[in-house]
Amino acid sequence: MHDIPSFYEAFEQGDIPELSDTNMHHMLNVLRMKSGDECFLCNGKGIQYHIQLTTVGKRKVEYQIKDTQQFNHNTEGFILAIAFTKNPARMEWLIEKACEIGVKAIVPLITERSERLHFKADRFRKILISAMLQSRRYFLPEMYEPQSLESVISWPIPIKTLAHCMEMGSKKQLSQLVQANQELMVCIGPEGDFTEAEVLACELAGFQSITLGQQRLRTETAGLFSLAQYHTALQMQAL
Repeated sequence: MHDIPSFYEAFEQGDIPELSDTNMHHMLNVLRMKSGDECFLCNGKGIQYHIQLTTVGKRKVEYQIKDTQQFNHNTEGFILAIAFTKNPARMEWLIEKACEIGVKAIVPLITERSERLHFKADRFRKILISAMLQSRRYFLPEMYEPQSLESVISWPIPIKTLAHCMEMGSKKQLSQLVQANQELMVCIGPEGDFTEAEVLACELAGFQSITLGQQRLRTETAGLFSLAQYHTALQMQAL
């Protein structure tokens, strides 16, 4: 079953979506699929159709649905709010790997020391869709428009944390804060770190400062490291 190719289409449960030109091109000209071949259609919201092609023409592909599966969104409650770096390739790598590991949402964070942000919504969405299909995930992470730290501070998320390198206040390990079925947000600052004023403002708003260890990590590495810690903590709790 895992050798069957997967494609993304935006649809709601019960819909029979028309295949996009991009997907038809890939089916016909890349995979050379023919009538009788099977594949999956995923909507990025936990619904997957197992379909079989019935009519294959030069510019037309029709199919029938053999089976429908619905998956629960019960392991991806991690929201990564992260200051993007100047190098877009590093952020594209982060987005791809975060999706593969399992992230619920990515929030490009604007802070006092943030670099100039090159936000390419369409490009990032394509990367997320590709990573979702490649890793056999069924939920497309939400990619927010850039948000200021002042805005994110007020979001009603049960567990909000801030990773920074300053020696101020008390810090906890992220694993101490993870709770099953509770959304958790980690805020990662720019390469110059958050300012002291930003840290104090977050802590006053109920954020818990966390440590990611004694080593100094690149921004995108810190994001993936915290995401991996989150999933490890969930797995340990489930034992």
